[in-house]
Parts: sequence; structure tokens; C-alpha cells
Amino acid sequence: MKKVLLLIPSLLFLAFHPNTDSEKLSEREASTFQQLALNPAYELEELRIDIIRREETTADGDGNSSTEKVDYHPLGFDLGNGLFYDLNGNLALRLKHLFDLDDQNEFTVKRIGNVQQNRGIEKRKVSERAICREWRGVLGNDRSQCLDVFEEDGSLKVTRNGRFCYQIVEAEGEVKYSRNRNGGRWTRLLEEGEQTFVEQIRERRRDVYKQEDGEVRLGRDILLKVAESGKKIEIYRLRRQLEPRLIFTLQHKGEEIVLRDRRRLVRRIALEGDKVTVYGRRRALFAYEKGA
Repeated sequence: MKKVLLLIPSLLFLAFHPNTDSEKLSEREASTFQQLALNPAYELEELRIDIIRREETTADGDGNSSTEKVDYHPLGFDLGNGLFYDLNGNLALRLKHLFDLDDQNEFTVKRIGNVQQNRGIEKRKVSERAICREWRGVLGNDRSQCLDVFEEDGSLKVTRNGRFCYQIVEAEGEVKYSRNRNGGRWTRLLEEGEQTFVEQIRERRRDVYKQEDGEVRLGRDILLKVAESGKKIEIYRLRRQLEPRLIFTLQHKGEEIVLRDRRRLVRRIALEGDKVTVYGRRRALFAYEKGA
């Protein structure tokens, strides 16, 4: 099992195998995509640009329904090329990769929700032992919220205002996650053969994740592969007893990454030095800026 993503190198260096020098090269500088990987990883900062964001719809007794985005899960897989898939079924591009921050343990990223008016600003400050959000409240007051990250008894623990949030433990052949301080309900990623991992909750097998013949299968839902030309990453929806259906492609276009579905442009992600801007079909939707 390969090492997890680094947030705080002194705390999170829980590797099974070291990286080679070639893996440290900036992947987005290449005109083609590198082959996909399947490495158990965790991403705590939630600095992600969504490609697939799961949603859940609920209904009340009066028949009214509401749809909400599913929360990010900190545990999942580093797929290479900046892609991260979490155990809640969300697929995203990591901003740390786009900003070449994977080896940094202190940085600030500013999100601009309204690019035209430079409003809706939120800052994410990452230090060696904390991840802090700062934003302006609806009443104009400055607000902040911090997650504290520390190592205790061989596990990585995350708390908010002194209250326990979750813990992640890496052991031989597995990574496990629990929102219970005493580990009463573990979600495990177990290594099962070469490039195959099983997600298990308590003793129940839930999903299998596998890399084979250049393809990565993510449970029962998603398949990814790099096109033969190396110019595109193809994202498929798995279908029972049917061929997988192509739903998205990722492609480099100059200093942009372009996301398309089968018929049209969905997103353009422009990489401009210390700024990443996400465009829809006609306008800038939001942007991120890297700070000191």
C-alpha cells in the first residue's frame, strides 16, 4: 500500500512504500496525462474542485423534497494527475496539486465566490497543526473555524474547538477511519492482492476498488482510464450488465484543464500562476488564489 497524501509531513508520513523521484515531478506541466494510480490517501483541507459531487434528496411528510450535496469524506484514493476520490463517492481535482503545494505544510488559499465583484471571500489557512477557515458572516462580522490536527497513540486525530471529529489510523495492509473516539465503528480500506482494496464497515464488505490494465474501478459506480493518446482522462459510469457509459472527459488545453460531458463543455479550469479560475460555459464561477 502506498503512502497517503501529505498534509503535515512530520505527522502524516505513514508510508508503506516511498515515492520515486519521477513521482515528484509536476504532473500538470506535461502535455499529456500520466497513467492513473490507486493509492489510499486522505485529504483533510477540503480544497477540491468538484468533478462528480454526489447529492441526496430527502422528502418530508408533506411531499416536499430537498436536495443537498453529500459531505466530503477525508479518506479515499489519490488517483494521480491531481484527482482524488473519497469514500462518499465524490471525485475532484485537488487544489494543492494545481498550486504545487503537496510538499508544503504552511500556506493560505483564498476562495472568491463572486469573481466579477470580488466578493464572497473565504480563506483557508493551513499550518503545521491546524486548518482554519475565515469568512465574513451575513451580518458583516468576521468569523473563523479551525480544525486541530495532532498525533496521539499512533493515530491521527482531528478536533474542532476541543471536540473530537474523527481519527485515521494506518496499520500494516490497511487504513481505517472512525468518527468515534474509541473506534467503535471503523471504516477500513484493506489491501487485498495487487492494486485491489476493499472498503469494509465493521465486518461487512462494502465496495472493491481495483486498478487493472490501465483502468481504475471505483466501487460499483465509476471507472477511469487515460485515452491511448494520453491527451484525455475518460470517466465512465458503470452499469450492471451493460457496457460502461462515458460521462466526462478531462483534457489539457494550454494552461487550462477542460471538463466536458458527452455533448458540451461543463467547466474550464484556468491555471494562471497563483490563481485558479473555474469557468462555466459563459462566465467565471469562482476562483482560488494562493497566498503566503
